[in-house]
Amino acid sequence: MTEEEWLRSDDAAGMLLWLRANWPGDEANLDRLVKKYCLACCRRIWKLLPHINSRKGIKVTRRFLEGTAALEEFERASWDAEGAYFEISYGTNPGKLARWQKQVGEISPDQIRLLTNPVARGDEIVTKDLLTHAAYFAYLATCFHGRKSQYPYRLFNAFMPAPMLRDLIDNPFRLETTSK
Repeated sequence: MTEEEWLRSDDAAGMLLWLRANWPGDEANLDRLVKKYCLACCRRIWKLLPHINSRKGIKVTRRFLEGTAALEEFERASWDAEGAYFEISYGTNPGKLARWQKQVGEISPDQIRLLTNPVARGDEIVTKDLLTHAAYFAYLATCFHGRKSQYPYRLFNAFMPAPMLRDLIDNPFRLETTSK
């Protein structure tokens, strides 16, 4: 990737993969920035995360990164966020799932397309799939920390806007601007 491609790209997953392979700064700093970015992406799709444990996981992970949540609280919140994903995915509580599907189903298709990236535009919107995918993204945003090569960025490109990544990371070709 060239600097020009970085500044014009709409492929946040590709940008993150490139960053992982070419980051010129401290790796721990990059891990923190990527985690912060994924959490911000989750906040952006908050309406698609109706399960309280997904939302709690995002909040606690943010606090953990800021140093205001204990490791035990962070681990518990991550565990609960994973449980939220499984509850939605497997429909273990049909009443709640129906309520969440109704909530998300009431969001207009245009609004949902504003919450997702252009790669998702034109796709048929299946509410349960959207809920499941968003909950899985939230879970991975909460639990994933430092295992860079295993993060499935491509699965979540629909939730990750490239302009938001550029706002956070700025220009990695100019190391002095990457220390946010």
